[in-house]
Amino acid sequence: MGKVVVLNIESGSIDGGFTVSLQVFRDQGLPIVTGIPGTLPALSDLFAIYNCWYQEYQRLLDIRLGPITIDPTVPSNEAITIGLDACLELSRQLRKCMRKTLTNHQDPGWVEIRNRVFRELVNTADEIRVVIQADDPILWKLPWHEWDVLQERNDVEVAFSHLHSPAFPTPVIHQGDVRIVALVSDIPSLEQTVHQTIQNLQPLAPPKYPTSLDLLLQQLRHGCEVFIFAGHGTTGNNGIGRIIYGNSQITVDSFTAALRTATAQGLQLVFLCCCDGLGLVTDLKEAGVNVPVIIAMREEISVEAAQQFFKDFFHNYATLQQPLYKSFRQARERLENLEHRLPGTIHIPLIYQNISVKPPSWQELTTELPPPPPRPPAISLERRFLILMLLGFLVALIIYIIKYFVPSPPVFVPSPPAIALCSSVLPENVSFGDKLLNNKNTPVAAQVRSQNFLQEACRKFQTGDVNGALALFDDAYDYWKDAYQNNQGDGELFIYWNNAQLFKKIARYALPNANQINTLHQPNIIAVAIPIAPDNQVIQESANEIALGVAMAQKEFNQNNDPGLIVLIADDKNNNLTVKPIVDALKSQTPDILGVVGHFFSSLISSEGHYYNQKKLVLISPTATAVTIRPSNSPSDNYIFRVAPTDIATSETITAFIKQKATPGNVVIIHAKDTYGESLSQAVEQRLPKSQGWQISSFTEDDRRIKNVNTQIVVLIPNGGSRTSALRDAEQALQEGKTVVAGDSLFNGKTVDTTLGKRCLNGLFVAAPGYNLQFRNKFNNSLTNNSVFMGWRVPYAYDATLALLNAKPSSNTSNQVKENLKNLSFSSFTGNIEFNPNGDRVATSIMKSQLFKVEERKGAQCAFEPQI
Repeated sequence: MGKVVVLNIESGSIDGGFTVSLQVFRDQGLPIVTGIPGTLPALSDLFAIYNCWYQEYQRLLDIRLGPITIDPTVPSNEAITIGLDACLELSRQLRKCMRKTLTNHQDPGWVEIRNRVFRELVNTADEIRVVIQADDPILWKLPWHEWDVLQERNDVEVAFSHLHSPAFPTPVIHQGDVRIVALVSDIPSLEQTVHQTIQNLQPLAPPKYPTSLDLLLQQLRHGCEVFIFAGHGTTGNNGIGRIIYGNSQITVDSFTAALRTATAQGLQLVFLCCCDGLGLVTDLKEAGVNVPVIIAMREEISVEAAQQFFKDFFHNYATLQQPLYKSFRQARERLENLEHRLPGTIHIPLIYQNISVKPPSWQELTTELPPPPPRPPAISLERRFLILMLLGFLVALIIYIIKYFVPSPPVFVPSPPAIALCSSVLPENVSFGDKLLNNKNTPVAAQVRSQNFLQEACRKFQTGDVNGALALFDDAYDYWKDAYQNNQGDGELFIYWNNAQLFKKIARYALPNANQINTLHQPNIIAVAIPIAPDNQVIQESANEIALGVAMAQKEFNQNNDPGLIVLIADDKNNNLTVKPIVDALKSQTPDILGVVGHFFSSLISSEGHYYNQKKLVLISPTATAVTIRPSNSPSDNYIFRVAPTDIATSETITAFIKQKATPGNVVIIHAKDTYGESLSQAVEQRLPKSQGWQISSFTEDDRRIKNVNTQIVVLIPNGGSRTSALRDAEQALQEGKTVVAGDSLFNGKTVDTTLGKRCLNGLFVAAPGYNLQFRNKFNNSLTNNSVFMGWRVPYAYDATLALLNAKPSSNTSNQVKENLKNLSFSSFTGNIEFNPNGDRVATSIMKSQLFKVEERKGAQCAFEPQI
């Protein structure tokens, strides 16, 4: 089984650097690593060297040199020697600078990417392919194969692709020999090499050599596995690629339809043995010609180099039967024997790869279907009648025996869910209990063994050893139960414990010696997407509240319903780069998933939520409160919902409190510089108009001009990352006798802990989304440790989970879940749950934001007390 390592260059510029991420997939398309984020520095120095090298290389190529004899006494050779030395030195500088840039860049994300690529290369002998995904073909020109980690293997090559490659349809199985169509033009020596090379390939159908464009189109429509163009090519300043055939310059538009037909009939490889082919590659992609593999040349190439590369590649690929990438690398490296005349030639060939397809081997191109079996001899009518009578008697006898003598087996419809049986299909940042995502919880991480329990249980279950699987599911259950009870309040552990309990039930229902008929249909599956283990403790605390709310709903549902609910946890790391890989993995590996509860931040949804709409996967957020969270490019067919009220509700509570506490005057607002901070700040300002005498001074957190404003009212709207500075601002303002009211981000367990020298911020008011306070009793009853903090996010995550479960259709499709949510109406702890056409919650009286006050309890404990 091979792997493909994909480095996505997602955004940025040559002068400013790039945002990148790493993904690793198995050949079947199953993700191993999804979305390790990082950055690359500015590449302007690299491109400056590249451009200087290219100018010298092109001068040497234009001279069309034969073998050089260095003779200082011959003036005609002096300029050549100087140019050759310059080109050679620049080629070396380019190689060194490329390695230095990719090796020495110390961005933590990039270091993690390098380490992961290195581990993938050295820990397996399987075929590994490396693909650089970037939409700007200028990035393809750099010699990425010089990356130091790739030197660990001599069979690894770098290919290129656009960021969004369409999925490739099921490949056509060809019957017989390889079919080749080769268009060769105007270079006699290259034409001879192409003909001789193709002639030596076996097994091979008679190759087609069209002599006109009409013949080319006709032969492509008849189908082929390999299409070759060998001749002159160019890419214009406008980026359009051209094939030069006779006196004509042919663009991709001239044979797009024919190539699409050829692809549908099994075209696997396009070999552009011509100069400057990047324009042709891009044009093919833009025209929708979805060929699995294209081999092209980055720049101009000498005829001698083109001949050698063509011959060596097909010798390795077809005669020696080597993998395509290995064949390409060896043929490219053989060009080093021309480096003494045209330095940098070894960098010219390029592979363009559709990453959804495994590159075919030569053997796969020659696959033949087995001959049909011989037809049986004809049976007379009388014999047919006797056979049918006998078969009917046997069937009746078998039915009678089963009905009256064989005990009824347990009914298990359908097979247990794949997600409970095969943990290896999930990426590293998604878990159902096969791995611990919050490895910063060291007391648990140091002793995690459940991954082995579950993986071995899955293996035994799949092989039919249900009793053995049940024993291991029991072990996993016991482990997660103990882990959670020793770390009460940890939402991740709570969910894994619930999952393990459901796995046990699945295994018991499948026991061959079950005492009663049991029917277990496919369990419900949802995911919760949160930053599971960020460096910021405040964000971690708030995200954990979401996990706790989901776990509470899951536990109750599983106690009262068959089938139960499996919850996956997806660690979004509070990073935009993780959202698309998470959505892709959930849709591909859990097609029956009801939806996702998350994400924690409004800004993450507004910037990346379009992936949910694209994949038709429901997202329901319990905590996104910004007035607008739908992405600006969202279609009308919206899959994004939320149970949380918007900042309008919180702003109404804050402004009503301000008007109660003070007469019109100066009000200072200190807000985070993000979607949430700006949204709530603007909503408050709109409700304290200047016409009524209010003077609003709004500052971002790093603006110290606040000290110069005379005010009795301070409004704090921090985010998780700025909680500490906001608390110190609150402490100073309270000491000065000012009234301080904060947004819901400060309704957090870390606000009432001992972070400020064991002092409670008595008198701090916080406005947060409202809920029925009886939920606190439910929360406390679910725990034996009553010291666990419960914030407002817990009941809203609880209700978001119930909303998905209530929207479950009888036959699950994402579109039906979405439509059911639009028509949903039920009452819970955050009020009546109903959505408007935009996916926002229809406001109810209980959803109005509540006001809480920080007060000190006995034992120097701090708590939020609701203000009636």
